[in-house]
Order: sequence, then C-alpha cells, then structure tokens
Amino acid sequence: MSAIKSIAHGANEPPQMYAFATVGISLIIKELMHQYASKQGKKVESSTYMSRARNRSYAYSSLLALVGIAGSLTGKYVNMPALYYLDPCASLVISLLVLRMSYRAAMEIIPKPVIQMEQEDSTELIAAVQNVNGVITVDSLKAFEQGHYVSVDIEVSVNPSVSVWEGHEIAKRVKRQLMKRFHHVSEVTVLVHPYDVGYPYKNTELEHGDYPSVIH
Repeated sequence: MSAIKSIAHGANEPPQMYAFATVGISLIIKELMHQYASKQGKKVESSTYMSRARNRSYAYSSLLALVGIAGSLTGKYVNMPALYYLDPCASLVISLLVLRMSYRAAMEIIPKPVIQMEQEDSTELIAAVQNVNGVITVDSLKAFEQGHYVSVDIEVSVNPSVSVWEGHEIAKRVKRQLMKRFHHVSEVTVLVHPYDVGYPYKNTELEHGDYPSVIH
C-alpha cells in the first residue's frame, strides 16, 4: 500500500544511504546461507533440503530492493527526480513476490492425498535398483504418489557376508540411483536384508561369497 501511495502521489525523495547498506548486507548473508544449505543438502542427500536451498525468492527480493534503492540514490546525485520512482516500484514487485511465496507455502502445508502406485508402474524403479552393484534381489518396493512427487519404500537383499559399512553403502547407492534417474522421486527409504541362500532358489550348495557385494 505504501508503494502504491508513493507512486500515485509522487516520490519526492530517495531512501537514505543506510537503507542501501542494510539491504546489501542482507543480500550477502542470504547468499552465504544459500551456499551452506546447498552443501548440507548434497552432504545428507536430502531432496527436501535441496529444494529449499534452490528457493532463491528471498535473495531475489533483496536484489530488487537493492536495485530500487540504488536507482533512487542515483537520481538524487544526477538530479533526475524521475528515478525516485524506482524504489516504490521495486517495493511493489517485492510485495507481489511475497504474495507468491505465501501462496506456495500455503499450498505445501495443505495435505495432499497419498496414493500407492500400481505394481506395473513400479517396474522401472525395480529394474533400476536391480542394476545397483551389491543388490542381489529386490524383496519389495512400494511407491506412493503425493502430488507431483513420489516417495519410495524399498527392501533389498545383499550378500550376508558384507560388513555393516558395505550394507550402508549399497543402501546409499540405491537411493542415489533412484533419485538420479527419476526426478519425480523425492524421498527414498531403503531397508537392507541379508540374502537367504535357500530363498527363492532353494540351492544350498551356493556359498555366500558367490554373491556380489559393494566391492565386486
């Protein structure tokens, strides 16, 4: 409302210099926070963390404010009062950005129906997991649609002789494979079981070492 009034009644003076410095410092802090969030998201391999890190709306609003204030101050020094309008115009655009962000935040809060995908729709997911080195069988895979995204709960069997570290690495490979190949997959939960030699082939002559691990 303040921006509209300033545009309607005339912008008579630019903002103070301290406003420019404050917005500039804010922009630097937001960029540092964005870089930190991006690194943490890659470190923990969280798609939710990464999607929040990719949200640059707050940085864009600060950048718009900085441009508006800088333009208005330039008008003061070059004696062009028409440039004073850049500040309220920037404020008006930022207000629209805030409304857009508020709408998107509200839509994320509203619960979306969770629908389990049909077995035939999960075939490509299962095939991708079976190609992961160290996975012997896919015991079960449940995929749930939530809006435009899919969450996957999967159980895999691995060589019983592998270490806990190897089992953890195989689980990480499964998660990375699914989220890399299928961009609509937002969350993956992997449960690792030791492979039972007697199931499903009932061939007890095979040794544990005959099955692949994360190392070979």
